[in-house]
This record gives sequence, structure tokens and C-alpha cells, in this order.
Amino acid sequence: MGLVSCIGQQDRFSIKGQFTGLQDAELYFWTPEGGHGKLDTVTVRQGKFAFEMPQATPSWYTMMFQNLSEQVIFAEPGLTVNVEADATRLRDMKIVGGEANKLMSMFREEIAGESQISLISEKAKAFILKYPESIVSIYLLQKYFVQQGSTNLQEISQILDVLLQAQPEASQLMSIKRTLDAQEKVKVGMKAPDFMLRDIQGSLQDLSHYKDSTLLLCFWANWQNDSKEAMRSLRRVKREEWSRKVSIVSVSLDLAKVSWRTALRVDSIPGHHICDLHAWENSAVKAYGISELPTFVLIDTDNKIVARENDLAKITEMINK
Repeated sequence: MGLVSCIGQQDRFSIKGQFTGLQDAELYFWTPEGGHGKLDTVTVRQGKFAFEMPQATPSWYTMMFQNLSEQVIFAEPGLTVNVEADATRLRDMKIVGGEANKLMSMFREEIAGESQISLISEKAKAFILKYPESIVSIYLLQKYFVQQGSTNLQEISQILDVLLQAQPEASQLMSIKRTLDAQEKVKVGMKAPDFMLRDIQGSLQDLSHYKDSTLLLCFWANWQNDSKEAMRSLRRVKREEWSRKVSIVSVSLDLAKVSWRTALRVDSIPGHHICDLHAWENSAVKAYGISELPTFVLIDTDNKIVARENDLAKITEMINK
């Protein structure tokens, strides 16, 4: 396959790809665009695949593999992107087509071999400030600051302001701003926002169902390893270490119903289970300003937030006080 980009239909975006070491498989493409986000399943046949979608504005797709690894691809109207990779070395994937994918490849080269998230974040910040007009910078802000659960909200706000000056109409920046604004309203000691979502049985769940008990909201996803491990541990910790009764509502950011239900069954995850397949666009995720997985929110009988942690052990300590 020639690794060149070309202009296709002006209102569509397409990806063509080829993998060595992979014959038949499924890929998942998710984008936050379009209100509640959108997930598409793409079949790989004999190592090749093709994907095409309507595209009105620049955006990005997260391409996810069945082994839970992922890669970002930037899209714009009329663009075709070509992908080439060895299935055993997905980190070395070549993504060619469009200026944004070229810039992202440059950033990947800058952080190649780096494992410390603090150093990666420093390089991401420098990259953002160098290219504030690029959609890549919006993605890096989201991934390495907002979704990493950075406690330095002032730094995030300063970076966001720089991007808003360069891209005042970018819908993705508006979404990040809403997340930050929500986090200001759900600090410890504040009233817990209500929610109304259907659980796995189809029953509506909201705060009124738990008015007589302490409630633990668990935000997680089967595709995110740290949160998946935490939820696996939840049943044991609840049974062996919690000194009082706590109701559990697990809000999953999963994108595929089958894999979500399978994880619940195989790992015996306790609680009432909610998953609307909208991932980061889930209304409870937005109401609580969730930007990192896992996130645990402990709510008392007065509907006040008494703890908000990413560590299950810290939540257990709060429950036992």
C-alpha cells in the first residue's frame, strides 16, 4: 500500500489500512463528535481494512484493538488517511495523511521510549504552546492533562485559554471547559448532582434510590486496565474490609455492550451497573466532571460528596472512618 494522502469526497473522511501479522480481526473506531459520541466496528480481512464516515469538521478517531491498545487518527472533510503497521509492534504504526497526523507523528517521536507521565506531560505542554492552532494540541490537552486527573486546574485553565485564543470556535475545547466547570461543582462537601440512567436490568437509577444509605459511584471502563483491575478488587474489598453497608453504582464508559456484560459476569463486579455506550459523553460522567478512570465518588445520606478518589484503598479508608 502506498503511504500517501489524497483528497476524497469533500464531505467524507476515509481510512485505509494494512497490517502484517494479522489476518482477520475487528477494530473499533470511536469519536466524541456528534452529541453522544459514535462507535463503529470495522472488520479486518486478510490484514486489510477500510473505513469511511461523513465528516463536516476536523476531529479525531480513537482506533482500538481487541487487546485494548489504541491509537489516535485525526480526520477532516475530504481526507483519506493510510495506515500501515506490524500487529506485533502497534506503537510503530505509520499514519499518513493530513497535517494533524503529521504533527502527531512528530509528537510520538518526541516521547518515544519515555515512560514517566510527568515528563510526557511536560513535552505535551511544550508541543501545545508551539502549535496552539492545531487540533492535535486539543487532543494532547485532553489526554495528558484532563484525563490524567491533574490536580493543577490552574495550569490546565491557562493552557485552555491559550488554545481558546487560537481556536475560539473549537467544539472540543468547549467540551473540555464544561468538564472543568463541572469539576468545580463536585468537590468534597458539595451536594452530589442527580443523575437518571437505566441499569443493566433496564430500571431507572437516580440518587433518590439511595437516600437512606451511603452510595459509592464507580466510574470505570473494561478497556482501561487500571479501572478494570480496581473493579475486579471491589467485591473482595467490600466483603473483607468495609466496616459499613455501602450501595454501589458502577458507571461504565464501555463502548461495546457484549464485552461490558462479559466483564461483569466473569469478574463478578458488584453493584447496580450502568452503561449507555456513550463513554465520556455519558450524562453522569459529565455531571461529575469525570476525566480519569477509575474515579470513585462517595456520597452520604444527605447527598453530600464526602470523598472523590482514584484509589480504591483511599475510598475504603474513608468508608471505615
